Amino acid sequence: MKTIRDQIKDLNFLNSCINERYASHLRRIEKFVTNYIAVDRIQSVRVDMAKNLLYLGITRYSAGDEIDSWKESLNEIVELFDQYWSGYWKLKNSNGIALDQYGISSYDEMLWVLSLGYLLDIPEIDFLKLVDVIDRDGVKDNLFEFIIRAKLNERKPIIEESYKDFFGVPNLF
Repeated sequence: MKTIRDQIKDLNFLNSCINERYASHLRRIEKFVTNYIAVDRIQSVRVDMAKNLLYLGITRYSAGDEIDSWKESLNEIVELFDQYWSGYWKLKNSNGIALDQYGISSYDEMLWVLSLGYLLDIPEIDFLKLVDVIDRDGVKDNLFEFIIRAKLNERKPIIEESYKDFFGVPNLF
């Protein structure tokens, strides 16, 4: 018998969330197989699939699944991040100019995936895919870099964060 970790919700609620997210993932896969997704929506649907898998994993862990159950899902999340995340979540200023920073929820999601990649000791080649996404987006963040350099100690430190101009991430986190 597994031990439920989330003490706010009961196991029935968590299992219902798990089933919904898993069914949603399967529906999206089916839509891709049948070419139902419009070309201009592919990136947004794939990004949403990555987020769905991330939250599915979090919910499964909260319901008592072992941390190793993340590994398979994490591989798929990393691939989706690598192929579809870049540029999608970059914050835009009031003039519509993309900034080298993420909004709060996408910042959190990247932080979670980076952290899980480190904690689950994914292969360096896969971890580098996440690093490449951050680099392509031009995001410079000390917390991201702390995690990255823990795994890739030869990486040069950043001089300055890219969040200072618009978004107060250093002050919030």
